[in-house]
Amino acid sequence: MIKKISDPLLKSALNELAATENGQIVLAWLKIRCNWDMTLMSDKLEMTQHHASIRSVYGALRGLIEPRHLKSIEFDYVMEPTKAGTTNDRPTKRTTGKQSST
Repeated sequence: MIKKISDPLLKSALNELAATENGQIVLAWLKIRCNWDMTLMSDKLEMTQHHASIRSVYGALRGLIEPRHLKSIEFDYVMEPTKAGTTNDRPTKRTTGKQSST
């Protein structure tokens, strides 16, 4: 049987996910990968539109997440730098207000 996804059903499922640490890691990763904290502009209109459409994926979900979960997702996780100076693909939870330097 095909299940229909309604806004209330999606919101409920998303907030159940956002209430868990693993869910917060996944959503923090999505926020970072969608460049939510950046505004990317290009001299090419197509690239600017591309970046805006990627940001809108997280933006649509963000509007459904309860503020108490959103605060943790958006402020408690950062991408952990690797020894090469780049970041890995899994956000780590901040233990202080500053990013660790490992």
